[in-house]
Amino acid sequence: IALPNNYDPSKKYPVFYATDAGWNLFTVTKDIISVASLDEYHLAPESIVVGIVHGKTNGKSNRNKDLDVGFKESGKNFKDFVFKELVPYVNNQYSTSGFNVMVGHSNGAEYNHFILLEKDNPFKGFISFSTNFYSKDIRQELGEKMKNHQGEKIYYFVANGTQDSPDRIEAGNDYEKIYNTNKNPRFQFRKITYEANHNSIVPLAFLDGLQHIFLDYKNLENYPDFKRYKEHYHKDLKANYGIEEKYNFYDLNPFLSKIIAN
Repeated sequence: IALPNNYDPSKKYPVFYATDAGWNLFTVTKDIISVASLDEYHLAPESIVVGIVHGKTNGKSNRNKDLDVGFKESGKNFKDFVFKELVPYVNNQYSTSGFNVMVGHSNGAEYNHFILLEKDNPFKGFISFSTNFYSKDIRQELGEKMKNHQGEKIYYFVANGTQDSPDRIEAGNDYEKIYNTNKNPRFQFRKITYEANHNSIVPLAFLDGLQHIFLDYKNLENYPDFKRYKEHYHKDLKANYGIEEKYNFYDLNPFLSKIIAN
């Protein structure tokens, strides 16, 4: 578990959960968020990062068992661990905002589909690198979820790599097609393709994924003028991400530039 450098229990923080933490996914998540949330950049709010390390049973890795892309017994058991044990534990130990993000790569990216469809899903953001529909085709269920979702906003990002396996590229493209036929303002989706392979796509795409997750954070384009920004931004920030922040000079700079230009 990585806390922000200036962690303050009186503040509320979004939480990123990264599977495959025994690999480098936890490190990438922690380091990029740490830089992006610096005051000088302010691309994202300070966040807590939780890495899930997949253990071993009888010398064999539990990774594929946990991230069961068929979502059978072992996959559902892992889901129960995350939903019923891990997330409640983190919420109890730390000051969390209720905005949780799941970061997954490869099998972890495909596993994200199943988490999204669960009724008790505690995640509002998903970053998926090199996804697939390997053993269970749930395209129809995903389309219905996108079309009919009326709850709190969900932000979903998928990254494709041109040097990845064809089935993974096709799956990412299919996910985009599903979204384009089931658009819903409560479900914000984006897919980007990179010149990358199965592994190099992770550091290349993470910053774009982070910006999509925080699409409504520091986004002045949501407000046609300064007055409406002042009246609505903090309320929207609380509604979408569960956080409260103060304005700083950089927030107002674009409005100042418009005033001078006019």
